[in-house]
Amino acid sequence: DTVSGTSQSPGPAPPSGATPTTGDTSERTAAGLDWHRVDLGFVSAYLLVGGSEVVVVDTGVDGSAGDIEEALDELGLGWWAVTHVVLTHHHPDHVGGLPEVASATDARVYAGADDIVSITGASDITPLEDGDEIAGLRVIATPGHTPGHISVLEPTTRVLVAGDALVGRADGSGVSGPDPAYTQDMETAQASVRT
Repeated sequence: DTVSGTSQSPGPAPPSGATPTTGDTSERTAAGLDWHRVDLGFVSAYLLVGGSEVVVVDTGVDGSAGDIEEALDELGLGWWAVTHVVLTHHHPDHVGGLPEVASATDARVYAGADDIVSITGASDITPLEDGDEIAGLRVIATPGHTPGHISVLEPTTRVLVAGDALVGRADGSGVSGPDPAYTQDMETAQASVRT
């Protein structure tokens, strides 16, 4: 099934001639979309920009909305451009900024179906399952770290935002599965990484 939906953007209309720009933390896809990483310290939020519309993937910890807003401003955009917010999982370092982001936008909020019960900060969260699509992004179920953990794939370039299904190794030598200390079902998490 395909998940779809649009919403009216709050706030002022986009500035005339506003177009996204590409910086060090972005990657342009073949479809003309730009990924932008918002570095929030030990965690990140991601902006997928297509024209004057933005999908935010993860919202970081409480208080991260200001950094996301700054990244939008640097692109010549604002909260009015955010049409979708996708949460990879329910842990507070990935959803802590949701209350501020949700109140700043009229964006539709999504999360893995089995994690929704643990997420607060938005009045209505649309459940996602493996294979769903949002604004050209494909949802991949990657349970284990949390029951409803999802990853988001931009299929043209195969850019994957894996939440905590994959984490960078401390020595910088690549990625590995999730940290066992914060993973609910390590066996399932490892199976998700293998598939």
